[in-house]
Amino acid sequence: MRLKKTLPLFISNVTELSELLDAEQFEFDALEVLADKTTNELNFMLADDYILRHEGIFAISNQQANLGERREFLRAKLASRGTATKDFIKSVAKKFNCGDIEIIENFSQYQVEIFFASIYGIPSNLDNFKTALRAIIPAHLEVVYRFRYMTWSEHDNYNKTWQMWDGLDLTWVEKEQYGGN
Repeated sequence: MRLKKTLPLFISNVTELSELLDAEQFEFDALEVLADKTTNELNFMLADDYILRHEGIFAISNQQANLGERREFLRAKLASRGTATKDFIKSVAKKFNCGDIEIIENFSQYQVEIFFASIYGIPSNLDNFKTALRAIIPAHLEVVYRFRYMTWSEHDNYNKTWQMWDGLDLTWVEKEQYGGN
């Protein structure tokens, strides 16, 4: 809010009052920024300084992760209240940007297999995803993770020569995870 705009013009024309209003406006602007920041800190998806407090609410210690991963973990933790159905586990995977997953239940061996079907390689946020799954899936079940990498057949389907592949300047791991044209 601009103070001068709310007052009659003749008051703004008085030099002393104009200077006083400018000084007060500066303070009000700073106060407005602080109020917005405080409001943002109440939402863990916008929090910076108080992210640790939000993690404390869920009894999470995740300080080694970057801020974006910590926010994703809080969001998934909040969403992980429920029964560990296949659909529920798939929705948690989406929250951690793990792509589409297939879940193979092998209850006779007390095992659940998670296959990352839509992405190549190991998801970047896998550790946080594993932690969230351990909180959801019953403790007596072992969780096995399976990853997808580019096969030679898929490699050949790109119709690229070795020189073209070299021109992409990819590491071997990046090449295994390649999904472009």
